[in-house]
Amino acid sequence: MLLQTRNVFIAAGIAAALLTAAGTGPAAAAQNEGKGSGAPLVEPAAKEKVTYGKKQILQLTAVDFAPVGTGADYKYCGDGGVCATAGSEYFNTGLRLPAGTRILKVIVYVNPNGSPVDVSFTSYKPTVPTYQIIKEASSTAGTAVEAVPIKVGHVLRKGWNYRVDNIRLSAGQATLYGAKVVYRERETN
Repeated sequence: MLLQTRNVFIAAGIAAALLTAAGTGPAAAAQNEGKGSGAPLVEPAAKEKVTYGKKQILQLTAVDFAPVGTGADYKYCGDGGVCATAGSEYFNTGLRLPAGTRILKVIVYVNPNGSPVDVSFTSYKPTVPTYQIIKEASSTAGTAVEAVPIKVGHVLRKGWNYRVDNIRLSAGQATLYGAKVVYRERETN
């Protein structure tokens, strides 16, 4: 569930399933179906001017990430982070933003604890299970919390799932604290 203010979204709860971006494009042109209506037709959607609004932020915390795969043992640890307690696993969260939204940047907050951590912004087509890494980055092998930026520049497409993932957490290693998604919603004028 998302709580929304004008410019900030705060996510709550574990994202156990990926969510499909909902279509919010301009309405289709109205038609009079040859019934003799005197009302003017709506201007075709293709002629509407599409712009993007102010930068907004989707703030994700450790509780919004869940492991991909089966048999993962994980817990919340490290002052609000999440980490694996056995084996290694990929953690991800689904993005709950409408189609047409332009993702500008994703910043993932992690403590690598001595091993580089791979992060990515990924799309997924549910009807034909296909993953596409749009952009990815890696942390250092440091031992302090760091922000790993991923410069994206991608417009969300209708019918696709989007997520921040590929956080490889091995037992006793990296701790994931969350992520920040910087985006602009599409507006029509």
